[in-house]
Amino acid sequence: MKAVMMVGGKGTRLRPYSYVLPKPMVPVGKYPVLEIAIMQLKKNGIEEIIFSLGYMGHLIRSFFGDGDRFGVKFTYSEEKEFLGTAGHLGLVKDKLTDTFLVMNGDVLAAIDFEDLLRKHKESKATVTAVVQKQRNTLQYGVVTIANDGRIMDYIEKPTQESDATIGMYLMEPKVLDYVEYNKFLDMPALIMKLVNAGELVQSYQLKGTWLHLSRAGDFEKANENWKDVMKELKLDDVLDMSD
Repeated sequence: MKAVMMVGGKGTRLRPYSYVLPKPMVPVGKYPVLEIAIMQLKKNGIEEIIFSLGYMGHLIRSFFGDGDRFGVKFTYSEEKEFLGTAGHLGLVKDKLTDTFLVMNGDVLAAIDFEDLLRKHKESKATVTAVVQKQRNTLQYGVVTIANDGRIMDYIEKPTQESDATIGMYLMEPKVLDYVEYNKFLDMPALIMKLVNAGELVQSYQLKGTWLHLSRAGDFEKANENWKDVMKELKLDDVLDMSD
């Protein structure tokens, strides 16, 4: 199976690190985030990875090369202008003729890929989006106001729960019918195109760890406990864990 990895973001939330490195090259422990993700994909049967390059893409291409030293075939697609989180798929349509994985290059997730693929196939979905429940506590009181301006309810710092996409999707080639060549398209817009067209878009609940390395808090957490993170990703047997 092939994977498309989105590695073109500027990483503004990781500055100053991202002034000198593309976001997926920022290290967790001994390794760039992207290298960790690559090794996880390889261990789970991914044979070819297509990198969607953008900001400082030449550094990613130079470091990873053709993938020979990683045991995975690498190819590269470079955006001339930013096409959004889904528009880049229009540049590589000819390379995606079977079920494929799309994921952000700054995501680490303790996911059972075999189970994800099995449930995707069983559901006959056009897309399966990996999601995780998130609880967010607002830092202020929230009021309910009637039409005449009266306050009817007041809750101090309520907690909201929602299902958040983690930046990982299994897709069927049919998806590409909804992506125009070299046209801007964000992933939410693509998903809603599919939903409105009657295509089945399924969710898959991630129970394990999800670290989105664009978030400073997740980046710090990953580096403080990087060996534990590698164990959760089941990579402690393929990566050098020594100090």
